[in-house]
Amino acid sequence: MKQLRFALVLLSMSTFVLGCEVETEDVVYSCDNPDIGHFDSKGNPDPCHLEEKGKPQSICMGGCEEISLAFERTIVALWVGPEGKEPACPKQAPKAVFNGYAGLTAPPMCAPCRCSEPSCVLPSVRATAGDACGGSVVGAVEPPPSWEGGCLAGPSLGPGTFSSVHIGAVGTAGCEVIEDPLPVPQFASAWPAQWAVAARACAAEEEESPPACAGAACVRGIEKLPAGFQRCLRYPEGTEESETQVCPAEFPERHVFYAGLSDTRECTACSCAPPADGICIASVSAFQDASCGGAPMPIFQNAAVGLNASACYDTSMPLSLGSISAGWLAEEPGSCVVAGGEAIGEAVPRDPSVFCCEPLVVAAE
Repeated sequence: MKQLRFALVLLSMSTFVLGCEVETEDVVYSCDNPDIGHFDSKGNPDPCHLEEKGKPQSICMGGCEEISLAFERTIVALWVGPEGKEPACPKQAPKAVFNGYAGLTAPPMCAPCRCSEPSCVLPSVRATAGDACGGSVVGAVEPPPSWEGGCLAGPSLGPGTFSSVHIGAVGTAGCEVIEDPLPVPQFASAWPAQWAVAARACAAEEEESPPACAGAACVRGIEKLPAGFQRCLRYPEGTEESETQVCPAEFPERHVFYAGLSDTRECTACSCAPPADGICIASVSAFQDASCGGAPMPIFQNAAVGLNASACYDTSMPLSLGSISAGWLAEEPGSCVVAGGEAIGEAVPRDPSVFCCEPLVVAAE
């Protein structure tokens, strides 16, 4: 019977590693140097003397996982769920060692550029000293931008002070960028960036590689976890995703979570080209008095000018310049050509952490 019990102990020690280490005065019992044949007070195999009163127990209180991996392992309790619903770490693993996310949705979005409405602008009238609108300008009537063509008093130039009158070309206005606040690359603010799920990894307070486990991953008591948590192996920080494509059979579920994102998204500057495809034609009259009256006789009446088309009138006799008026024969300013406001750059997750987990057991309702 004793030989059978001894054989069972040898078989047990060959199939798994019990993470433990107890030191006496003369010998250190461990997984590498077990006390084969030693049993506890209940008759169970106890090669590391864990049950002896007054003796220190294994440094790795929860036992060790004999998993063949080529990296330093850490077993954690992992929770995965909606962002903002992260629970507190369980008592078995009270220390939060990682908070991350997965399933990034960060569309490149820009507010549309807008331009002010275009408009046709009535021309100015200038009196010049020479014939054919040559020589120096001796007086001018410069309409304000808001002028709609009603009688506008001029500089009151007397007879003999000018020889010709120049009517400028019709102009256009508008097509200016409307400065709406454009979005800036700020996470979860002006730039929508959302994660599908959040993750929290929790660990015990003990050191990550206890000597008792002799290089194996220490469970450290993370065994009976609350609902929603599962035991996982966490790869060291900085491990590339491409290096961890396959998880060990004991922890088959692979997850990748990210600590944050790198956001280079921005909008190109908005611009507005001058109005295009417009037709603006004005009818302009100049009078000698200050009230656009018919006496004395007008200098000219209903002179037509358009976009990029001015006019000049020589005076055959000494006249005065007192006022002008105008109206529209055609007022179609065209449209603005908007440019810019395009999204460039991208948002990508950064600082990945890879986990290999045991299947999550969901309690039946």
